[in-house]
Amino acid sequence: MSIHLIGQKDTKRYDYFCKACAKLETKFEFWDINSNLVYFLDQLKSGDIIKIDPPKYKTSSLQELNGLVYSFNKQLQKLEHMQGIQFLNKPSAIWKTLDKKQCKKILLKNHIDTTPMLDKTFTNFYELKEYMLTNAIHSVFIKPRFGSGAAGVIAYRIHPNSKTQILQTCIKNIGERFENTKQIFKINDESQIQKLINFILEQDCIVEKWIPKPKIGDSIYDIRVVFQFGQIDHILARGSSSSAITNLHLNNKAIAIETLALSKDILVDIHQLCSKGVACFDGLNSAGIDILLSGKKQKPMIIEINGQGDLIYNDIFNENKIYTNQVVRMIKSDKNK
Repeated sequence: MSIHLIGQKDTKRYDYFCKACAKLETKFEFWDINSNLVYFLDQLKSGDIIKIDPPKYKTSSLQELNGLVYSFNKQLQKLEHMQGIQFLNKPSAIWKTLDKKQCKKILLKNHIDTTPMLDKTFTNFYELKEYMLTNAIHSVFIKPRFGSGAAGVIAYRIHPNSKTQILQTCIKNIGERFENTKQIFKINDESQIQKLINFILEQDCIVEKWIPKPKIGDSIYDIRVVFQFGQIDHILARGSSSSAITNLHLNNKAIAIETLALSKDILVDIHQLCSKGVACFDGLNSAGIDILLSGKKQKPMIIEINGQGDLIYNDIFNENKIYTNQVVRMIKSDKNK
C-alpha cells in the first residue's frame, strides 16, 4: 500500500502534511492536481490510499470561479471510478459538499439542523428585494453555489422601518470585473448593491435567511469544527466586531472555545450534529464544519460543510494534530484491510 497526496506544492497544506508524515516516519507520493492524471492512475495499486487537497487558484476573478470548479470536478470524476483504491475523502463526497446547493439539500432531506435556504430562485435584485419586503425577511446571505473562503458571499440587509439597505461582501467591482479580495466592503448605495447582487444571482447561488449569530464581548461569532473519523479534532470560534462575515483570513479573530464557556450539553449537541451531518455523505471521513448557535438556547445549526476544510492555522502552528491524525488513519487503513 502507498499513501498518495494530490494537491499543490508551495502551500501550507502540502508543507504540514509533509511535517506530519516526517513525524510518523512515513513516506508518501505526491501528484499535482493540475497535471494530467492519466499517468498517475496507471501507477496506482489496489489498496493505495489517496488524500485530495483543493486546487489553489491563481486568479481572483469570480467570473472564472465556476469554470475552475467544474475543471476540478472533472479531475474528481476520473478518480472516483478507480477500482480498489481507498480515499481519505471520496471524490464524490468532496464534490457534494463543495456544491453548497446540493450539500444543503442533502442536509435538509436528512432532517439535519441547518441555516434555512429560501425555497425560491431569484433572477435579479428587484425580485429578491420585493420578496424580502413582502415576507418580512430583513436579512439574507447570498452565496455562490461553489467556492470557499467567503468568495462571492454577500450579507444583505434591509432595515424594517427606514428601508435603508446595507451590503457586506469581499467582492470588489472594477468596471466589468468582479474580484474576490481579503477585505470586507460595506456598501449602502442601491445602484452598487443592485450590481453586485445581480452578478452573484447570475452565477448560480443559494439565498439563506440571515440567522443572528451570538456575541461575546463586542464580537459576533460562529464555530469552526474539524470533524474527523467520528471525533472533533479541532474546534474554535471565529469572531468579528465589524462584519457579519467571520472567516479568519479576513482579519477576524480566532477565539478559544473555552472562552465561550459553553455548557457540556451544548458541546455534546455540537458533536452529535457534526456526526449526523458527516454521515449524510458516503466516504466523508474528514470535514470542516461551520456551526451557528441559534437563539437563547444556543441550538447548534450547520452553516456549511467543507470536505476539504482541514487547514486551521491554530492547529498547524501548534500540534499539527489534524494532519497527523489523517496520516495515522491512512497508515492504519492498510493494516485493517
